[in-house]
Amino acid sequence: GNAVRWTEGLPMVYSPEYQESNVSEMTARTHWGHEFKRIREETDLMVVAHGRHHWGNHNDPNTKGNDRLILGWKMFCERYEHLKCKLVLIEYGNHIQKSKKYIEDLKLENQVVWLPKMYRKDIVPGLLMADIVAGEFEHSWAIGGVYYEALVAGKPLLAYRDENSHGNHKGLYQIYNAKDPEAIAQRLGEHIRNKNLGLKIGQQGKQWYEEQVVKKTIDKYCDYIQSRLAGGL
Repeated sequence: GNAVRWTEGLPMVYSPEYQESNVSEMTARTHWGHEFKRIREETDLMVVAHGRHHWGNHNDPNTKGNDRLILGWKMFCERYEHLKCKLVLIEYGNHIQKSKKYIEDLKLENQVVWLPKMYRKDIVPGLLMADIVAGEFEHSWAIGGVYYEALVAGKPLLAYRDENSHGNHKGLYQIYNAKDPEAIAQRLGEHIRNKNLGLKIGQQGKQWYEEQVVKKTIDKYCDYIQSRLAGGL
């Protein structure tokens, strides 16, 4: 009856470990850093979507909207044929083959790169090299592992968010907000036309993580411990 629920996010990614100044050193120590580096050097736009592949309906909370991202990417690539663009996907989730088949059906293989499932220490250097990190497009989330990793890397997040459904997280970081394939293609196009906006969104997101997730949560725990000590536990 006396319990109080805390709704702050947990700082599950230790950001000092992943400073952009260390990207060369991190790349050399990872299994897949050389692949991310090769992709970066060969492309004008590099988007990384490292979440799970799970196709389903809206009632399934695991549904990620992978098909929406893939179709939106197709539409974008058709509009910007002069650019060398790569969408980097990770072989992670129950429906990898569905995504691969859809990419094949759309004749999109040349604009997509698949990499094996990997540890966070291997993923984050790739995010540091990316222009954009893509999240989920079925359900609206504000916090989570994929999103925190994008924020720590200082990259703009392309994802769906219902701005009215996150009352516990006031003053949320800005994202490239999209849900359907057309909106996804439009947000990608906006980034191409104004890359400075993407840089600004990424840096603001990183600052939000440090202030609203790391500092705010640690301060709350410290205050709680101090109050318990003062009260003799």
